[in-house]
Amino acid sequence: MVAKGTRILTLESKLAGALREPDRQSTTLRELEIADPEFANAFETHFSGSTVLADPEKIRAATVLFNSIRRGAVKQLDAIIEMGRALIRAESIFTKTEWNHLLEGGPKLLGLPKNTASMYRAVARDIDSGRLPRALCPESFSTAYVFTTFEDQRLILAKSRGILRPTVTRREVEEFKRPPLEFLLNENTRAGIHTIDSNDDSLVAKLARLREREATLLKQLQRVRSEISALQ
Repeated sequence: MVAKGTRILTLESKLAGALREPDRQSTTLRELEIADPEFANAFETHFSGSTVLADPEKIRAATVLFNSIRRGAVKQLDAIIEMGRALIRAESIFTKTEWNHLLEGGPKLLGLPKNTASMYRAVARDIDSGRLPRALCPESFSTAYVFTTFEDQRLILAKSRGILRPTVTRREVEEFKRPPLEFLLNENTRAGIHTIDSNDDSLVAKLARLREREATLLKQLQRVRSEISALQ
């Protein structure tokens, strides 16, 4: 348990450069390093009852490790999105026959198998169209691709239920893809949750505004985290 009066490093103090040493009795990740809440909760649950939670050095090391891996994953996904965009641009220039022939060259010509190129294009296309918000896009490319195979209504449900998020696992997405769409919609009805009707312009417009606002806030959060990482 955190001792009363423990000094916690807040986001504001980090940005202001007012770094203070945390109380040595502190046992949570949030007091030692800026960490993703999901990771913090998962780590504390995983090591519950262990002496690890009483060791600031180990907690900090685990958090820095997580943040480093996440930054690498984000960079990798951005690179994949750029490759997908390049593939889309090239496809628009070649004839369909020429394009298919180019892709058949696969690894030999492009260093990229045909099916992988198709997946890259799908992710880039859905992100650029706004169907798959970049700020909510999973950091794992293969997980992000699964979302591109969702029906529109299933994707809307995934967003409303918090399934579509950067830290979602491939297993969670696959499990959400498994049930028939009708079952998920009925499940929403039984729970008293209103499902967006694509024919209801007012609700669609409101949802679009909220998604745009959400994406803006998440982008701001990502910039803040990048600044924090640069200062650490």
